[in-house]
Amino acid sequence: MILSSEEDQRLFELHDLNLVDSPDEERFDRITKLAATFFRVPTSLISLVDRKRQWFKSRVGMAACSTPREIAICHHAIREDEFMVVNDLSLDPRFCDNPLVTDQQMRFYAGAVLRSVNGHALGTLCILDTRPREFSKEQLASLLEFARLAERELNEGSRLESWREHLLQQTLFDPCSKLPGRRFFLEQSRTLLTRMNAAAMVVIGIDDYALSALDLSREEQSKLNKQLADNIRAVFKDAKISGDLGDGRYCGLLPVDSPKAAQSISFQDGVNNLQKAFSQPLQAGGRSIAPSVGISLYPKDGENPEQLLIKADLARPKRAAGQPAAVTMFSSEDIAEQQRSAIVESRLRGAIHNDSLSLFYQPKYCLASGSICGVEALLRWNDPVIGKIGPDEFIPIAEGTGLIQDITTWVIKRAWQQLPDLTRSLGVDVLTVAINLSASDLLRPGFPEWVEQSLRSQKISGQSIVFEITESSLVADIPQATKNMMALKALGITFHIDDFGTCYSNLNQLHQLPLDALKVDKSFVNQLGVLSNGDIVCKSIIALAKSLGLRVIAEGVETKEQLKTLTELGCTAVQGFLLGKPMDANELHNLPTTHAMAWRP
Repeated sequence: MILSSEEDQRLFELHDLNLVDSPDEERFDRITKLAATFFRVPTSLISLVDRKRQWFKSRVGMAACSTPREIAICHHAIREDEFMVVNDLSLDPRFCDNPLVTDQQMRFYAGAVLRSVNGHALGTLCILDTRPREFSKEQLASLLEFARLAERELNEGSRLESWREHLLQQTLFDPCSKLPGRRFFLEQSRTLLTRMNAAAMVVIGIDDYALSALDLSREEQSKLNKQLADNIRAVFKDAKISGDLGDGRYCGLLPVDSPKAAQSISFQDGVNNLQKAFSQPLQAGGRSIAPSVGISLYPKDGENPEQLLIKADLARPKRAAGQPAAVTMFSSEDIAEQQRSAIVESRLRGAIHNDSLSLFYQPKYCLASGSICGVEALLRWNDPVIGKIGPDEFIPIAEGTGLIQDITTWVIKRAWQQLPDLTRSLGVDVLTVAINLSASDLLRPGFPEWVEQSLRSQKISGQSIVFEITESSLVADIPQATKNMMALKALGITFHIDDFGTCYSNLNQLHQLPLDALKVDKSFVNQLGVLSNGDIVCKSIIALAKSLGLRVIAEGVETKEQLKTLTELGCTAVQGFLLGKPMDANELHNLPTTHAMAWRP
């Protein structure tokens, strides 16, 4: 509402309180009675100045409930900043002819202005006496205190309404993004769908794993949410409604041409816009984070917004931080996959708690001496209910649900418990055990300190430990990765890059890292002697490693021809089925030390 003047605004706020012409209320009468008693005056009033009259919300010593505004002394008082005091009304030219003075013999007036929450003068708390008076500073201060009590009561309704509106905003809208929350979004979407022939429900967000793994501060999370919200507003500018689901997830209901939306040009344009909006990873705490996008279609995938929202969220590809953003449509296979994932996650939690995982070890051999130089610890899981589950299935689930750190802790403890016996049984002075670390392991605060404490408690030298990390776990946050790696290297631990070449890496960043060795992925080893460029690729990787001062370990060696070629190319060490399959600790105890000599070229 646009009001023409300050007076119009004042009157609007006065009537918005719904107090004018309202019944008597004890909460106001108590104040006027106390004021009359305290100041020893016959009349005390709470006066509200309306357009043409002043109306008394509470009165002591006054028979009339209102008077015309033109004779109201309070009409003059509300023009003052805080108060008006007239020691003798009969001597004041403004009031000497006033009926209150001539008819009711009033001589003294003191009024304190009562204001709205927005500062507009609504009326006064005033006292009147039939004799002239001097009003001290102390008495004035007391009158102002009484007025504050009256003012608080006057505005109580307004404050309650403001608080109700605040609560409504807090309940229905996210305070950071200012977008509707889940409940309000669903209510509005339900109404909108009744008027739409076809629609797309879009959910954009970061996997819970990404936020927990990156361990952002509150300030960094707030910055990330703001970046997301800014992109969301651009993406959902054509949406019927958009919303904030919390935890870095946003949703939008977009109109589409027809129920066969996936084939429409406009829909494909919309998908392309989504991909463009998140083509560049978001930055938070020095880390790169890319959201994922899931889409479900109305009415194909659901008849109500709840179903559509769940299916769009299910469609979002789950992956760790640092990987490119992706847009995925919902399919019925998503439900089966989610059900399987839920079962695996539940059983995996139990397996960790019940200590029913197992470790296998695959030997590594030094090509120069032909002797065993270390083992890689490989996690295996055979569940009594769902059978054998491979790491390719349960490790991504563990990363997506935050279980990966529990798994790493379990692997480290078990491997270090078994390492002394393995070293003695193989008859070597030093046996290194390599353990795979995920991004969340390498980047989590306090990890180096925990490792140091574990080494000390197990009485193991850090020189016996190798941590294998993937390229993707480094790209997410090179500075933090470097910091933790340097702290761990100070304990004697070495670092190998695993699966090298399977993920894009910035070579300048790799050069900055305190690495000791590079592992050639088995997919490249398999190309040796098979593809014309297989030897060239492996040779290039080995040359790159040597230029960085790194040793080279080849994994997945399965043929003597591969072994011969890798030796000629200058590889440092090898592992694979040709040399020894993964085996449990008992089998490794029986591995003959002369076995290594049988395959040397």
